[in-house]
Amino acid sequence: MAEGHIVENDGRTYVIKLREGLKFHNGEPVRAQDAIQSLKRWAGRETFGQTVAKFVDKWGVANDRTLRIKLMQPIPIFLEAIARGSASIPFIIPEHIAKTDPFTQVTDATGSGPYRFVKEEFVPGQIAVYVRNKDYIPASGPADWTSGAKIAHFERLEWQALPEQATAAAALRSGQIDWYEQVQPDLVPSLRAHPEIRIGNANPTGFNGILRFNHLQAPFNNQAIRRAVLLAVNQQDYMQALTGGDPTSYVNCRSMFPCGTPHGADTALQQMPADLSRARAALKAAGYDGAKVVVLSPADVPTIHPMGEVTADLLKRL
Repeated sequence: MAEGHIVENDGRTYVIKLREGLKFHNGEPVRAQDAIQSLKRWAGRETFGQTVAKFVDKWGVANDRTLRIKLMQPIPIFLEAIARGSASIPFIIPEHIAKTDPFTQVTDATGSGPYRFVKEEFVPGQIAVYVRNKDYIPASGPADWTSGAKIAHFERLEWQALPEQATAAAALRSGQIDWYEQVQPDLVPSLRAHPEIRIGNANPTGFNGILRFNHLQAPFNNQAIRRAVLLAVNQQDYMQALTGGDPTSYVNCRSMFPCGTPHGADTALQQMPADLSRARAALKAAGYDGAKVVVLSPADVPTIHPMGEVTADLLKRL
């Protein structure tokens, strides 16, 4: 939505200019006042926003197309915060909607993007419908994540909720739907064999799986017990379960940052080989008394649930 920005006053002032011709789905122009109020509401609720807001001296407006935000001190991650494209996005909405208390749900989905939400056709748990926003003017340049031209190639989009993986796969085969994500591993071979279906990788950087202990409760409030479990974790078991054994879909890597990235440690896997016998001995030395453990694993999330099953089996063997 921004045409560009400049940084002044030794990193303490950000001047952001909105693109010309931006309109909300109700036909009203997008103004700097809308953007500022939206950012203020987001910063009052979202953790990242709350963090940077502590350093904001003034959320200001120079004119209808220009935001002027003054900081008490330079914050290198400020633009990353207000322009983030992942969870808890600081969406820009009309000023009167953005004045809604940050802890009160907004019921008006008026935005300014290439597609408009059709509230009349929304059925919770079943379908959400979007239609092309004819007033939308794409930015210049190639599309690149949150920047560049966003071209609405389709007149209408229907987002169907199909919680059963087998049902979703059948709908894809029959042509009822055109695409779905996070395919259950054991369904991939049959879908790949279909002549009119293409299996693609929408996220080449992948994602990190995390075995997260509740360190506030026994027995995992004992660091030695957590380390004992770590000794037994065989990452290959998790990857096999998660991908249906497809070696092209995963990389074994026990680095905190993904292997192959600037901060990745490709040698981490060799430094921490899984050893069930050592893990059992370490668990005994840590004083584990047989306390019961509950594994939380969402059965409706195919990219997580298999790892929960592997974890449960691992803990039983320990």
